[in-house]
Amino acid sequence: MIAKFAIAYQDTISTYNQTIESSNARGGDVTVVGTDVAALKTLVEKRDALVQTTRTALASAMTSQGMTALDSYIKAEKRSMTVVEDAQP
Repeated sequence: MIAKFAIAYQDTISTYNQTIESSNARGGDVTVVGTDVAALKTLVEKRDALVQTTRTALASAMTSQGMTALDSYIKAEKRSMTVVEDAQP
């Protein structure tokens, strides 16, 4: 399950990077060009959907105690993360 997530996540990131590289090669500016903004929005939507799908699959495969422990671990990890506002669409 986690391996599938990792592969799908890397594919999503690779697709986004290819889109941005292609746009930049055509003279695009990631902060201005609509294609780049749309690509970022698509990346965030795909990432969020992938995370939700994986969480749903994990919840069906784990005990409720296991899922609660995983949720607690994830929340603890997120507390030390920094979100860069400019990266959000």
